[in-house]
Amino acid sequence: MAAALRRAGHQCETCAGGEAALAALEEHGADVVVTDWKMPHMDGIELLRRLHARRPGLPVILVTAHGTVPSAVAAMREGAFDYVT
Repeated sequence: MAAALRRAGHQCETCAGGEAALAALEEHGADVVVTDWKMPHMDGIELLRRLHARRPGLPVILVTAHGTVPSAVAAMREGAFDYVT
């Protein structure tokens, strides 16, 4: 995904997990965050909460291969910009 975004002319940074993403946001900022739902140590919904605590209104797109209606509803209620399965 990052390679495709770069080819389209966008700058992107990849992170190994939620804590790394939070650190990158503090150091570099971001216009949008695309994150997986299932990650070790911190899932995507927790990352979404922490991102919005630091930057309310930051668009966060959750991506998952394990999508369910309840998880989509939870993501949207937490303020996800989009939920992609």
